[in-house]
Order: sequence, then C-alpha cells, then structure tokens
Amino acid sequence: MKTLPYRALYAPLSVAFILMIGIASALSKSVAQLEYALDALSVEVRTLGARVEAASSNASSAVNAVNAVSGNVTGLATVQNVLSANMTTLKSEVTAVSSNASEALRAVRGLRGNVWAAMSAQNDKFAILEARIKALKVEGVMVTVKGGTLPLSSELGNQSVDSFQIGNYEVTWGEWNEVRHWAVSNNKGYDLEGVGGTYPEGRMDVFPVVNVSWYDALKWCNAKSEKEGKAPVYKVNGETYKTGTVSPMVNAKANGYRLPSEKEWEWAARGGVNGVSHNYVYSGSNDSNAVAWTLANSSSGTKVVGAKMSNDLGIYEMSGNVWEWCEDVENTSTSPIRGGSCNVKADNASVTYRGRSISHQRYFDVGFRVACSLEN
Repeated sequence: MKTLPYRALYAPLSVAFILMIGIASALSKSVAQLEYALDALSVEVRTLGARVEAASSNASSAVNAVNAVSGNVTGLATVQNVLSANMTTLKSEVTAVSSNASEALRAVRGLRGNVWAAMSAQNDKFAILEARIKALKVEGVMVTVKGGTLPLSSELGNQSVDSFQIGNYEVTWGEWNEVRHWAVSNNKGYDLEGVGGTYPEGRMDVFPVVNVSWYDALKWCNAKSEKEGKAPVYKVNGETYKTGTVSPMVNAKANGYRLPSEKEWEWAARGGVNGVSHNYVYSGSNDSNAVAWTLANSSSGTKVVGAKMSNDLGIYEMSGNVWEWCEDVENTSTSPIRGGSCNVKADNASVTYRGRSISHQRYFDVGFRVACSLEN
C-alpha cells in the first residue's frame, strides 16, 4: 500500500475543517436568529394574551350590558303592557265623556232656546216699560220753604234765609225741551237752540237736563217766566237777558224763575226749619244710598228724577244725580255748584260741600233746579 505524504492528507482535512467551521458559524447565526425570532414570538404571544384577556373582559362587560338591556327590555315590555291597559281604560272613559258631552250639548241647546225665549219676553216687557216711561211726564211743583238761619256747622253758618220756593225736582230734559222749543219756535230771541242734553245721551224726558252752562240756565229761567206770564228775573241794560255770556242784573221784585242762591239751596237741602235739627249729612238722610245717586250706586249715569227718598220738605235728589248751578251774579267767571252727582263720591253730595265751575262751560253732569221769590 502506498503511503501518502502528511501534507497530502492535511490539505483535505484542513478544507473539511474550514467547511465545518463555516457550517458551525452559519448554524450559530441561524440559532441566534432563531432565538431572536423566538423572543419576538414570545413577545407577540404575551401581547396576544393581553389582548385576549382584554377581549375577554370586554366580552364580560358586553354580556353584562346585554343582560341589563335584556332586563330593561323586559321592563319596557311590562310598561308597554300597563300603558296598553291604560289606553284601553282611557278610550272607555273618552267614550263615556263623549256620550256625556253630547247629552250636555243637547241640554245646552235646549237651555239656549229657553234663554232666548225668556230674553224675548223680557225685551217685550222692557219695550212696554220704556213706552210707559216715555209717556210719563214728571210734573214738578214748587215747594214753599219757610225761612230760618243756617247752623254754625255750615260754611255759610248763621246766615238768615228768607222764605222762598224751590222745585221739588231737578229740571228735566222734557221740561227743558218744552220751554226751549217754545222760545225758539216763537222767535223770542233766546239763543238756546240745540243747547242741553242728557247723560248718557238719549235718555228720556224724565231724566235731568245736563250740558247747560250757568248762563244757559239763567236764560232758560227767563224764557220759562215769559212762557208762564211771570216777570223775568235777569236783566241786561234793563232788557230781559236772552243771549250771550254777560253778567246780568237781578230784578229782586220779579216773580219769575231763577236759580237759588247758595244759602237758599243749602237751607232747602237740609230740610228747612224741620229738617235742620236732624243735621243729616245728605239731603234727607245720613245714608247716601237712600237719597242720592253717586258714583257708588249709579253706574256713572243719571237716573229718573224722584227715584230716591225725598227730604223733610218733599224735595228730591238735592244730593247726587247731577250737580246744580246756584246763583252768584257778583262773580260770574265761576259759579257755585252744589249737591254732587252720579259721577262723584258720596262725600261731594253732602249738604255742606261747596264747589265752583266755569260759568260758560257745559258739563255732562251739571244741571239745575229753579227757585222763586215769594210775592210780597
């Protein structure tokens, strides 16, 4: 057998060894890469485990939520059943109410028919009453008032009053129209056409006249005196006062109609000799409602004269209904008004209350009553 030289043997072994080293080195790198991959995989596994745990927790929460929702759904179903039962009951009640409403409507319709019939009958009664009132003519009379002295409690206290006459009623719309028509239609020269009215407008003849100035009242008194053949009281330059707004003179000897002076008015309102001892607050009573139409009981409108209780002299409504002009020829820019009206408080309707208004103005709640001097 032929023996190879050492070098010849070494060379292949050396190559093989080198290859083995290369292979080992490559295997070592592969193992290192595998270990790195395993580490990465381990991290992924841990991360996945955490996610699984989180998902499991979320799933538990979701299950709990689903269970809660399921409970709520069950509750809602119960509520729905209750509501359904209530709706059924409500429908029954609505049906009953509808039936009752129908019966009530039929009853109301029947009642309305009865009301209309009653109103028609009442209107017929009112029409008859209105016709009777229109046909009624209030005949005022002149009341004789015996003279005396006003009490010290009056602002005009201790003044003496001569005997005189005064109208038992305020001058009415009908009376005013009668005299005015006579004066105008007979061309007596009085500027009274279209003057005067009632409050509210359209009242009948038995209501007091208003919307007359102090001057209108004086001229009307003269016209009434002429109409009845009496001597007119008010004069201007010696002639009967008929036009304008001038200050007239008083013919003290005339027997015609005039306005009462303030002291005459208050003496008559107190009831004269017999009534003054009562010292009533209002004309004829301490109860304003018994003798006066004021803001408290009149609905702010005048009333038929003579509707309230009279005072001791048989004179009506010297308290309330309308203010009454009084005579004062010394100061004619303003003139006295007494007695209050339907448009003021009862305090203004007392027998002592004194007021003044512009003489040429016409007021919706101011009228007057007439007076006469007794013939000597």
